Amino acid sequence: SPPEIDVSYQSHLWDRYNWDAGKAVTLGPITIEDETLAKLHRAGVAPEYDVVGTSDTRTYRCALGESCPATVIPGSGPSPPGGRR
Repeated sequence: SPPEIDVSYQSHLWDRYNWDAGKAVTLGPITIEDETLAKLHRAGVAPEYDVVGTSDTRTYRCALGESCPATVIPGSGPSPPGGRR
């Protein structure tokens, strides 16, 4: 049989949600400017926050000449939805 390669990976996420001037988000038909959220933040109702997450380690086994991912190795996942914890 052809040689096999195991590929393991884990994703890490960190982001600070703060209300910077000049930024905005569009949700459907509504656009919310960060300046508006900054006013709410100063009023104490829209605090800044951190988003932190780590996925489970996933391992794939691939035979040379095949496209990865070929086989998920049992016990290496699944990751939480969206890779978040």
